[in-house]
Amino acid sequence: MHFRFIFRQITTSLKQTSVFVSCVALSIVTLVSIGGFGESVHTALLRDARKLLAGDIIVESRFPFDPPLEARLLEVTGIDGLDLARTFEFITIVRPAAGDDTLLVELKVVDPGYPFYGEVLLQSGQRFSDVLQAGQAVVGQNLLDRLNLVVGDQLRIGQAAFTIADVVIGEPDQPVDFFSLGPRILLSSADLASTGLVREGSRVFYKALIRVGDALDVDAVASEIGSAADPRRVDVETFLTHQSTLQRFYEDFLTFLSLIGIFTLMLAGLGIQSSLMAFIREREETIAVLRTFGATGRFIMLQFFGVAHSLGVIGTLIGLFLSLVLQLAFPYLFGPFLPPQVEFIFSFRAMIEGILLGLMVVTVFTFLPIYRLQGLKPRFIFRKESGISASPRVEGFAQGLILIFLTAMTYRYLQNPVRTAYFAVGIVTLVLIVAVLGRGLLKSLQNRTLRLLDARQALRGLFRPRNATLAIIVTLSTSLAVLFTIYLVERNLDASFVEAYPEDAPNLFLLDIQPDQRDGVEAFVGVETAFIPLVSARIRAINGEALPESGVEESSFDRGRDPDAPPDLGGNFSLTYREYLEENERLVGSQNLFENAEPGMAQVSILESLLQAYPFKVGDQITFDIQGVPLEAQVTSIRRVQRAEDDFTPLFSFVFREQDLLLAPQTIVTAVLVAREMVPHFQNQLIKMFPNITVIDISATIDSLASLVGDITSIIRFFTSFSLIAGLLIIISSVLATRFARIQESVYFKVLGARRVFILRVFALENVFLGLLSAVLALALSHIAAWLLMTQVFEMEYRLFLGSSILVMLGTVILVTIVGLLASVSILQKKPVTFMREQTVE
Repeated sequence: MHFRFIFRQITTSLKQTSVFVSCVALSIVTLVSIGGFGESVHTALLRDARKLLAGDIIVESRFPFDPPLEARLLEVTGIDGLDLARTFEFITIVRPAAGDDTLLVELKVVDPGYPFYGEVLLQSGQRFSDVLQAGQAVVGQNLLDRLNLVVGDQLRIGQAAFTIADVVIGEPDQPVDFFSLGPRILLSSADLASTGLVREGSRVFYKALIRVGDALDVDAVASEIGSAADPRRVDVETFLTHQSTLQRFYEDFLTFLSLIGIFTLMLAGLGIQSSLMAFIREREETIAVLRTFGATGRFIMLQFFGVAHSLGVIGTLIGLFLSLVLQLAFPYLFGPFLPPQVEFIFSFRAMIEGILLGLMVVTVFTFLPIYRLQGLKPRFIFRKESGISASPRVEGFAQGLILIFLTAMTYRYLQNPVRTAYFAVGIVTLVLIVAVLGRGLLKSLQNRTLRLLDARQALRGLFRPRNATLAIIVTLSTSLAVLFTIYLVERNLDASFVEAYPEDAPNLFLLDIQPDQRDGVEAFVGVETAFIPLVSARIRAINGEALPESGVEESSFDRGRDPDAPPDLGGNFSLTYREYLEENERLVGSQNLFENAEPGMAQVSILESLLQAYPFKVGDQITFDIQGVPLEAQVTSIRRVQRAEDDFTPLFSFVFREQDLLLAPQTIVTAVLVAREMVPHFQNQLIKMFPNITVIDISATIDSLASLVGDITSIIRFFTSFSLIAGLLIIISSVLATRFARIQESVYFKVLGARRVFILRVFALENVFLGLLSAVLALALSHIAAWLLMTQVFEMEYRLFLGSSILVMLGTVILVTIVGLLASVSILQKKPVTFMREQTVE
């Protein structure tokens, strides 16, 4: 290794080496920063596992605990060292005791002793157990702001009034709200009955928290409790086995961002390869001279291997530093989703992995350019054409090495061979498609003659020797295609869910209406509306054969998004009863909803999509479990749904006759259309009459969902933008690689009488063509990808958004043009006399 030679090569071409170093840093910064941030989150969640659960064991269900489970809980918690605290969570409407304003809130009712671990932080700094007494309420600051209240005011919850005692800042088992329907309120369980909010059929999330003494086995206690619980209705978890929504979100989201990081690594790797090839091409004559003086191909390869890895070490160190800086910015970037207990920790593991990753990236992506050095012969010094080449076998090996490396990196994050294969094949396919299309476009333009001289010269500039035009197009197009796809999908989802909500569609949902309140609600509403009864049930058996237990907690209410999706028969279903077909329903092979049932047996009509999960036929018998009570029903018809995009009618897998479910525990829901300005008054008056009814404003809910989606896509766009930077670096590298040819062209133009404005137009138009080709390819691919996602995955209509597409294309062209011109400033400033003198001296 000749260190002086290596040092000279690095220092005599600082601009080109800077691009190489930048690409190396870019290739690792995303993965290392996400890895370090993920470790900080994981450490915080693992360290505070008991606090996140607020106990050692949690028993949770959407239904009241059945008698065997209640008996086992009382039996187990009677043991010394075990403590039990229950919580009840649901949404409801509250209003000031001295006002008419109402507000949808998330109510949490807790037993004394809650929480066993961690603490509920209050604005006053007092202990939660001292503040939350009977008749007192602890509320979120946003409730005070929205209802214009202060601590000490009275708040009406259900049928009782409570004094606002303090403001809650944080709860250990409620670390972050991804999608909140309203402010938080905490009440003592001693006040639950007085509110009158929990009735038969009410939608309540029941929890039992258990603290286990140090001398006892948490797993053994959990197993004993679980043996008395129906696993289809009740979940029993310990603080080690329970995976919170927060944990699942971060695991899935960080994995997704890591895949974006791998995509960026691949594009930055192409930048490393392109910049090194440009760097080597500038030194072809130097290499030829070395070969003339007897230097072997192995010696030259070793020296440039040293050059590449010296630069790689510098780039890796810069990438590690930038990843640390980026991690410090994550609390602002992930602001809406970051749990408060997460603290930044310096991850040695992430740093070591970053160093190894940087070295592997440099080795894998520089192998081919360095190996090609063997092909440069001494006689090149007498020739103008390049003599650097490699055999097809070596070329194939180098490409295979890159593919294996990227696949291994993908598997490391996904830990799933099938998904890894899909991702690897998808990325390779995308790059190949862009490369083929880009090559085809360039070939079609190569021999075209434009009328304007500056445009003609600019077009010829794309095919200048040593120009990395194809590499630029591939890198820019692939990165832009991902960015554009995210943008188009976001716009389509926004148009489908937010903008497309019909003006004449109901905007208020009334939930938890009790059967004896139906007439009163109907009279209050004053217009004809559909009241939909809901009975929660599971399937016990089909034709006498018991159904296997399912881990699914609850089915949708009830397949509303996709009528053709096969449901999980082991899940929870919302049954309803009516004697008619909806407008979007048709019977398959039957004349009536209910007929031919055995005497005394309930009759049920099923949705056609159920046949994908089980081969139902008319006459089959299904045994339902309705809160522990069995109900035998015979299938009398099968319904097919033809659902339009703007159809918001709820779908039900099972529809009964009224007489079959009338006495079952149930709640009733309905939807009404109320003028936007009248919503507060409508809600206030309804809650005064029926405190237990929950009113959900669909418009406000859609706005909250749109805001959540916007926050997530902003983070995705931020990380995807790193891949765009890789393409811009290749543009700079290409300008530097063709510096001599560009200066020569500029000098010739000036000698022939061209003004600087003409030369500037030529260089600008060259970059315009480059940006336009990349943007057109990217837009075409992104529209195809977005169309597939919207129509095949989300099953929605696709909108082109041509105006927005043109704007993003123009933005791309402007960006590429600016970067290209900035990289060409020194070339444009070169004076002909100076250039001629330099060539004469040489």
